[in-house]
Amino acid sequence: MTYQSVPVPNRIQRKVFTRNEGKQGPSLPYIPSGSFAKAMLIEGADANASVTGNESTVPMQLRITGLVEMPNSKTYDATGCFVGLEAWGDVSSERAIVRTRNISCLKNGKTIDMPIKGHVSFRGKNGIKGEVVMRNGKILGWAWGAGFVDGIGQGMERASQPAVGLGATAAYGAGDVLKMGIGGGASKAAQTLSDYYIKRAEQYHPVIPIGAGNEVTVVFQDGFQLKTVEEMALERTQSRAEEDNPESPVPVPPSG
Repeated sequence: MTYQSVPVPNRIQRKVFTRNEGKQGPSLPYIPSGSFAKAMLIEGADANASVTGNESTVPMQLRITGLVEMPNSKTYDATGCFVGLEAWGDVSSERAIVRTRNISCLKNGKTIDMPIKGHVSFRGKNGIKGEVVMRNGKILGWAWGAGFVDGIGQGMERASQPAVGLGATAAYGAGDVLKMGIGGGASKAAQTLSDYYIKRAEQYHPVIPIGAGNEVTVVFQDGFQLKTVEEMALERTQSRAEEDNPESPVPVPPSG
């Protein structure tokens, strides 16, 4: 039985009691924090392992392949449920850090689709082990080559300038002008090309490839009540009704 306060002007505040007869509890169990289950990745990813990798996560997905192990040797069969994930790479540990986003199931004709908080571990450690891959080596090589050409061009330009004494005026011949033009043009073009390659190289970042098929463990960090989409919709409807009419009493169903 619950009660609800009903304010009445110039009178003592009174309470309206209502019976909760016929109100059913949750149809699905509560999954306590720390529960875990065996799973398999069905979608891998190249986890961004840059300094800001955790700000640009990539999606992944797994399928639960074993019972959910809960405290005190209790279990729940969530086999076949999907868990949506997000991942980013950590260079120091050479692991992809994977966090859960939502869980979806079809149980006994009812649909479950709700957000959860958890993480994925691999062989007893948080994250999935991988190999750090850098794909900017070729572009850095091109940048180095362009810089080398830039240096040669500057050398040609300076070598083509005749040396004169103090107070004298240099006279440039056609050959000197041609050499200076070739050297200066090559230097300028190589410098522009080098800057371009460096900017392209900065767009590359290390990644940690994680393939599908890895057997992992999904750990539910925070406890949560499993709810069907119908139950969640009903809760939202009731919540909006209470917000719209916060002081209205709930009618008492007639007793048989």
